[in-house]
Amino acid sequence: MGYISKNTIGIYIKSEKEMKFKGHKYRLYSNTEQAHELNKQFGCSRFAWNYFLDLRRSIRH
Repeated sequence: MGYISKNTIGIYIKSEKEMKFKGHKYRLYSNTEQAHELNKQFGCSRFAWNYFLDLRRSIRH
C-alpha cells in the first residue's frame, strides 16, 4: 500500500517570524501496481496537454 508525504513550502520575508505561504509539495510512495497506473495517467495527461498546447499555438500563428 502506498502513501503520500506532504510538506508545506514557505518563503521568509523581512524576518524569520513573518512567513508567507507559497504552496504544498507532495511526494508519492507507491507500490509497483500503483506506480504503473500513475505512469499511465500521467502519460495520458501529458499527451492531452501537449496536444492542446500545439493546437493553441497553431491557431495563434
